[in-house]
Amino acid sequence: MMDVAGQAIGTVHGYRHPELEKALGSGFVRDDGPTTEASLRKLAIGRMQHAITSEDIYLYRTRHGDLPLTLHPPLVIKRYMTHCAVAPRGRITVAEVNAGIAKMARDDTIAKILARYR
Repeated sequence: MMDVAGQAIGTVHGYRHPELEKALGSGFVRDDGPTTEASLRKLAIGRMQHAITSEDIYLYRTRHGDLPLTLHPPLVIKRYMTHCAVAPRGRITVAEVNAGIAKMARDDTIAKILARYR
């Protein structure tokens, strides 16, 4: 990872990357864009050599994307579980969302949806 110290890394404005900040310190040089897509476009045109993205976006872009990306295998910095938010005054509860997600996981709906992007 230290090989990227001092080189611009495509990031999304407002997002923090504590693992990189800790590992690279002042060598973590951000090139902020408004979206991951913008960072990948900068990567595609050669404006930078590195960009931070989620694995799902990476897999989708390399398989279905319109960007001419020739990439080295990704360096996985961290894996984490994502969460859903529920509006405080919404018509559905957290328990109902969790039950729906659990059902989708049991009947492979989630796996089928993700397979279209991978």
